[in-house]
Amino acid sequence: MIKGDLAAVAVVVTFGAVLGKTSQLQLLVMAFIEVIFYAANLVIGTRFLQAVDAGSSIYVHVFGAYFGLAVARALFNSKVVAHEKETSRYTSDLFATLGNLTVFVIRIKIMIVLNNKWESKNIL
Repeated sequence: MIKGDLAAVAVVVTFGAVLGKTSQLQLLVMAFIEVIFYAANLVIGTRFLQAVDAGSSIYVHVFGAYFGLAVARALFNSKVVAHEKETSRYTSDLFATLGNLTVFVIRIKIMIVLNNKWESKNIL
């Protein structure tokens, strides 16, 4: 369950890089593809490279950021620089804010569960 939450957080981080530049269908396809690549990245990092990361914060944030940059680069079209989707809108700002708050709340719970600092009755 926690690994699924971490994959969702990586997707939300990626959404921040491409929000306002993509359609809903592109975001949906990107999310499905990203979860597969995130799981592969996590397996390579933990099993083969034996990298230790308390709370998987490096795996989540670095992978989400670089995956978002790769998707933004793949969707970039030099002919369409001043497109209407490139500007800030109320809905894109609202979703970015809600995503940020969601990541903040979920991240606290995940760090508590993964690091076992407190007893289970004190988990938020």
